[in-house]
Amino acid sequence: REYVLQNIGIKPFGYDGYQNGQWIVIDYGNILAHIFLPEYRNYYKLEQLWNDAKLAEIPDVE
Repeated sequence: REYVLQNIGIKPFGYDGYQNGQWIVIDYGNILAHIFLPEYRNYYKLEQLWNDAKLAEIPDVE
């Protein structure tokens, strides 16, 4: 959230998941960012829900 705000100037509409940090979702309106620990990403397999959607990989900012 901080990186997007500082570099693009966009604040999210909402976010959740920071309490346990296993699955974080950030709502930017037209874009929902899902950040998973690897084992949760493999378990939920969101890519299969939207298998016709364009996938994009975002490199680490650190």
